Amino acid sequence: LLINLIQVLLGTGEAGKTSLLNALIGLDNPLNTKSQRTIHIEIREFELNRAENGQPPVKIKTYDFGGQETYALGQSQYFDNGAMYILVVNADETNAQVFIAHLQRLQAMAPNAVVLVVLSKIDLLKTEKELQDKVEWIRKQIQNFNVDAEDAVLKKVERKQIQNFSANAKDAASTLEDNQIRHRRPIPTNIITLSVKTEPAMAKKRILNEIQNLLLGTPNLPLFRSVGMKLPMSWLEFISFIESLRIHGPNDYSNLDKKMIELNKKNMELTVDAMHDDEPSKDKEVYDDEPSEDKEEPCFQLLPNFLARLCEKGGYNDTANQKQTDYDGVPYPYIRKEKLTNAWISYVERQDTENKEEDESTGILTDVLDLMKAQGDVVIYGDLVFLDPAFSAFVMKALTNHTMTKDTLEKSQTFKDYVSDPSCPCDYGKLIKSFSNFFKHGEVNIEVLKYLFRNLPIDSDDYDRILRMLVDTFAIFLSTTELDSSNGTHPVVLFNLPNKPDYKTIQDKWPSVCPKDEYHYEVRFEFPLGCPSSLAGHFAASVHKLGICLSAHINGALILVKESKSKIYARLEQDEAKVGGYKGFLSLAIRSHTENLHKVDKSNFWRTVQFLESEKKEKYQGLIYRKMLLCPQCIKEDIISTYEWDDEICTECSEDLDAKNIFGNRSTFTETVHSDIMNSNRNNTATTQVIAHILATEKRNVLLSGGEAKTPLVMMSARFNKDKYEAMARALASELRKKGVNVYVVDAGFGDTFGDKTIYGMYNMVAMICFCSPNYGQKTAAIYSSFGELKCAAENGITLVPIKMGDVWPPVPPEDTGGGFLGPAQNKFVFSPDLVYN
Repeated sequence: LLINLIQVLLGTGEAGKTSLLNALIGLDNPLNTKSQRTIHIEIREFELNRAENGQPPVKIKTYDFGGQETYALGQSQYFDNGAMYILVVNADETNAQVFIAHLQRLQAMAPNAVVLVVLSKIDLLKTEKELQDKVEWIRKQIQNFNVDAEDAVLKKVERKQIQNFSANAKDAASTLEDNQIRHRRPIPTNIITLSVKTEPAMAKKRILNEIQNLLLGTPNLPLFRSVGMKLPMSWLEFISFIESLRIHGPNDYSNLDKKMIELNKKNMELTVDAMHDDEPSKDKEVYDDEPSEDKEEPCFQLLPNFLARLCEKGGYNDTANQKQTDYDGVPYPYIRKEKLTNAWISYVERQDTENKEEDESTGILTDVLDLMKAQGDVVIYGDLVFLDPAFSAFVMKALTNHTMTKDTLEKSQTFKDYVSDPSCPCDYGKLIKSFSNFFKHGEVNIEVLKYLFRNLPIDSDDYDRILRMLVDTFAIFLSTTELDSSNGTHPVVLFNLPNKPDYKTIQDKWPSVCPKDEYHYEVRFEFPLGCPSSLAGHFAASVHKLGICLSAHINGALILVKESKSKIYARLEQDEAKVGGYKGFLSLAIRSHTENLHKVDKSNFWRTVQFLESEKKEKYQGLIYRKMLLCPQCIKEDIISTYEWDDEICTECSEDLDAKNIFGNRSTFTETVHSDIMNSNRNNTATTQVIAHILATEKRNVLLSGGEAKTPLVMMSARFNKDKYEAMARALASELRKKGVNVYVVDAGFGDTFGDKTIYGMYNMVAMICFCSPNYGQKTAAIYSSFGELKCAAENGITLVPIKMGDVWPPVPPEDTGGGFLGPAQNKFVFSPDLVYN
C-alpha cells in the first residue's frame, strides 16, 4: 500500500515555515536564522508514525516555498490539487494582502486542495486578548475571501447562462472546468496557533494531529489519492529500479543489478510480512502483473525500513545546515526518458523473466512514472526525469538566490578561486561585467550560467534540455531590456528584473494622458479574487518578444512594435480602493498613430488573449477573470469608462462600440496565434531562439566549463519538402563533406527529436549555407523551419553563404501561415544587396 502525502508550506518570508518544518522533522534546534532563509524552494521529507492507531506510517514530502514575492514566479509548477497546503501567517502581520496573495495563487492553481491555516510566532503576542484579536482578524479576512470567491463563481455561471440563451444553458455552464471552480473547497476559518520558539513539541503535535484527523476522517479527499493504493510487485520493482539508478546510474550494470537483488529481496520480505499480517490463505499467490478485478493483490506496505532506504545517504538529504545552493544529493539526480527506457528494458532482459515482453515493460515504466510524479518522488520536464526532485529546485535556486549580489560576489573567495582556476573559460573582468548586467536587468549568458551551475552535475549534452525547462517556466525569456537596443535581443532572467517600474522612463515614453496625435486602446483582465503574482510576471514576460522593450519590471513591460511603430504597455495594476486590497487587473494598452490598428497590433492583442487562456488551461484551472474594454472615445476626454467585452454601448458616452471593430475578428488571427503563442508546451521557435542565444558564445565550441569541446560545423538550411531542391541541397552537402567541410544537415531518424537536432546545429554552427529555393524562409506553422533558422543566424551574427536557386533575389516565399508576409520581409532584410550569393 502506498502511504504518501505531499505537503506545501506557504507564507511570506520569515513567517516561520522552515522552523515549523524543522519541528515536524524533529530537529533538536528547529529555529531558522535570518541567514538561513529559504532560497526559492526546499524539498524535504519525514515520516508520520501512526502505530498507535494501528496504521502504517505516512511518508510526507514537503515543499517549503521561499516567501519572497519574486520566488512565486518559479513555484507554479509545484501546485497540485492533490497536495495539502499549510498557510503560515506571522503573528506580527498587519497587512492582509501579504497572506491573501498566497490564497490567490492557491485558488487559481489548486482550487479544491485541502488547506490548514497556521498562526505562527504567537510568543510575540503579549496577552490572550491580543492572540484572540489576531485570530479573529485572520478569520475575518479569510471569510471575506471565501465570500468573494463564491460570488465570483456565481457571476461566472450567470454570465455563461445569459450568453447561451437556451433551455439547456445550465448544462452548458456545467463543464468540467466550471465544476472544478463551482465545487471549490472554501479556505477553512479554524486557525491553528503555535510557537516553534517556545513550544516546538506542541507545534509538531498540533500539525500532525490535524494531518492524522484528515487521514482518518476524510479518505475520499483528492489529497489522499495514493493513500492505500495497492501496487503490483512489478511496479514496486520499478520503484526500486529508480532508487538504484539514483546511486549507480544506467551504465553500471554490475552494481545496478546487485542493488536490485538487495532491494527486491527486501521488497519480498515486506510483502510476506504484510501477507501474514492479513492472515492470507495457504494458496495466496504473489502476482507479478497489474491489478485486475479477478485477483486480489498482496498488500505492499511502505514500512519504516523501506522508507529509510529513500532517506539514506545517497538518497534525499535532510541535513538542516546544508548549503542551500550547493547540491550534495544523489550521484545521478536526473536522466533522459530515452536513457531511462533503454536502461529499464536492458535490466528486464538481463533477468530470467521469459514472460515479460518489451511492451509490458515500457507500460509499467509509463504508469509508475505517472504515479511517482503525482506523489512527488520524481519531477518530469520534457524528456528529462529528475530522479531526485530536489535537483530541479537546485537548478532554479541558482538563478533566484536572493543572497547573491554584485558586492557579495566580488568579495566571495569561491568566486575568486573560480576565476583564478586555469580551466576557467573567461577572465575576471569579463565575468564581472557579465554579472553586472545580470544583477542590473537580468541579462544572462553562458558564462554566467557556468558559474551559477558550477556545482550541479549537468551533463554537457543535456544543457539545452535544462535551458528548455527554464524557458518553459518563464525563468528565462528573450528581450531587449536596454533603451539602446543596438545589441539586439538577449536572454533575461525574470527574477532579476526590478520589482518596481522606472516611473521616469514610463512617464517619458508613456505619458499618463494619451498625446493628441495618438489613439489609446486598452483591455483589462479583471480578477475578482486578485491576480496571482506568478501570472502577472509571466504575462509581462510574454509581451517582450513583440518588439523592443523600452522599460521593464517584473510585473510590467513597455514595448515598441517595430512594424507598426505603436507602443504596448502590459502591466499589473492593484486596485487598493476595493475591499480587502487584493483586487486588481492586468492591463494591455496599445497606443497607435493611426485610428485603425495595424494588423500586427491586432495580432499581438489576440496573442495576449490566447496566452492567458493557455495559462488558465495549463496551470490556473481555478482562475476567474473577465475582459473589460476602455472606451476609446472617453479616453480622448480623459475619462476612464470600462464596459464588458460583449457589450456594444459605452454607459458613459453612449457611443456605439464593438470590440471586433477595434481588434478585428479573432478567427482571422487564430492560426497565426496558435502557431506562435508561448504556452506551457513551448517547443517552438521562440524557445529555440532563447537556447541558441545562450549557447552561441565563445565561438560556440565549448558548452560547459570542463565540458568537451565541440567541432565547429557549417549548417545546411533549406526547405525539406522532398522535392528537387531538397535532393540538390543534400547532394551539395555530400560533395562538400568529400572536400573536408563539416556540413550538418538536420536528418532526424526513428526515435530522434527534430527540434533538438536543429538546436544542436544552430549551437555548433560557425556558418550557415542558405539553400534559397523560391519558397525559402516562409513563416509556416512548423516549429522548426528555415524562417527560424535564418532569424537565429542573423541575430547571432553567423556568417551566411546564400545559394540562389530561383529567378528572384532575394527569394519571395508565399504568404505566412495565418496571414502576413514576415517571411519575404525577413529575406529582404537579411539578404541585403551587398551580400554576395552563389
